[in-house]
Amino acid sequence: MSPEMFREFLKERYKLLISEIKRTNKDIKVAFHRDGYITPIISNLIEVGVDILNPVQPKCMNPAEIKEKLSKDLCFIGTIDEQETLHFGTVDDLKKDILKRITKVGYNGGLILRPTHNVYSGAHRTLILENNGHQKLIHRSKEKIVKILLSGNSIDRSMG
Repeated sequence: MSPEMFREFLKERYKLLISEIKRTNKDIKVAFHRDGYITPIISNLIEVGVDILNPVQPKCMNPAEIKEKLSKDLCFIGTIDEQETLHFGTVDDLKKDILKRITKVGYNGGLILRPTHNVYSGAHRTLILENNGHQKLIHRSKEKIVKILLSGNSIDRSMG
């Protein structure tokens, strides 16, 4: 669907729906799920009240660029590429991808780091655990287990 068609046929309907939902509870956050390249309509989604964009697919959108332009207005879910990196990449590829997303998109909050979609068999396994305010990312592959410890703005880059 083109941005023009979105604006003509859907924008006002979404605005009405979301405003009614938020009228019932001002603390409700609205997540919008749409696969593919939707960069041209993201500002429209913010205008109608969307708070969370799911997924942010790095194969067709630039998460860092979107974050830079819209960082105060939107939370991102995803950004870890499951189409190539999780299925065909190495452990080092995944580590680089994760660290890139944390530093380029995760600053000042607004990122729920995870694969952009479901992870299917044959892919590397990734799990983020939170314990006492620290996050631990455990990446399991056939080669080894890699741990990345995250605490606030600092990243412990020691892998083991």
